[in-house]
Amino acid sequence: MASRLEKSTVTAKKIGIGCGVLILIILLYNIGASIFRKEPDPYDPYPQYAEKKYNDIQKLEFESLQLADESEPNFKIETTDGSLPKIRSIMNVYKTKTPRQSLTAQDDAVDIAKSLGFNETPLNITETELKWTKEAKTLIIDKLYGDVSLTTDYTKDPDAKNDREILPDSEPYVQTAKNFLKKAHIFPSNYQDSDKNTVTYLKLNSNNVFEKAKSAQDANFVRVDFFQSVESVGVTIPEGISEEQQATIDDYRLFADVITDNPYEGLIYIILANESGVDNIYELKYVDWELESKSTYDLIGISNAWEEVKKENGYLKSLFEMNTNPFQEYTPLDIKSFLLTNVEISYYSSREYLKYIQPMYKFTGIAKLEDDNGNDIDYDFTYYYPAIELEKSIETEENVTNE
Repeated sequence: MASRLEKSTVTAKKIGIGCGVLILIILLYNIGASIFRKEPDPYDPYPQYAEKKYNDIQKLEFESLQLADESEPNFKIETTDGSLPKIRSIMNVYKTKTPRQSLTAQDDAVDIAKSLGFNETPLNITETELKWTKEAKTLIIDKLYGDVSLTTDYTKDPDAKNDREILPDSEPYVQTAKNFLKKAHIFPSNYQDSDKNTVTYLKLNSNNVFEKAKSAQDANFVRVDFFQSVESVGVTIPEGISEEQQATIDDYRLFADVITDNPYEGLIYIILANESGVDNIYELKYVDWELESKSTYDLIGISNAWEEVKKENGYLKSLFEMNTNPFQEYTPLDIKSFLLTNVEISYYSSREYLKYIQPMYKFTGIAKLEDDNGNDIDYDFTYYYPAIELEKSIETEENVTNE
């Protein structure tokens, strides 16, 4: 007859074996569950499907700079990694607010003119446009669109070509330009919050045409162009997250610059002859379109856009010899090659009213021209190509994420 000790030992062994089997079952279950259980997809804050709320949106079309008749350029990708970048496939399109002339439009225009040194009674040149003249300068303000244009006839200004001290530090001119624009109430908050500006040192040649100065010492004028950027890809913020988590998701928002027909020209720019006094403003352009709403749209593939450029279906918008004036008058050139070094998504706007502000591909790089001695001359080039896919094809392309 078994003793109590022997019985206890047998019972303990059974319990141990049972626990071991149970543990083994639990481990096997967890291993199997981890193998077959589908992990949730990582959170993607970007839009997955385009809304396409606007039914009357049209494809962008531009005037293109023409090459010389004999020009037969080849196109080559010369980016850092030798390939086209990845671009998100869905982006915002913005609808602009329809301009309406306010009851105070006349008084507002007169106030702008006075702040720019034009105190005389304006001349009505159209139903909406007012004109002031002061010696060699002309100011035109459109009361409907809010467009402001100050120009100078340099042939009538004997002081325009005078040598003057231009500071090598451009910051005083940027601040002066901002102050002039703020005083005239033509410097919107979306520009004030941005540091996107470019400074170009200029001089007038014997034909009264601006050239890019080699240095500040060689310059007569300073041109300041102002740019803004808008959100190109927004993010979806899920409900119930903390402010700290929301701030992290906000960091994913993407922005793109707004540019015009000339990629170097801002919708707001000013040309100064000094850092003080309204009499030193020689040119000024201003227009600002208020954005009313936005909707997301699919983009065409970046490689498709580049292929269209290679087929000469793109729009050549800028072509000038490196280190020269990007605003100079263009004459057709015999280009032998275009070397693509960068691609960006930008938004196109215009001094003319557009119902929609759309994204476009901006292809930039170096164009090669051969001189009479067979030497290459480098030119900067910019091609535009509309980015919106208005008729979505079944076949999708590699336009995915940048991450």
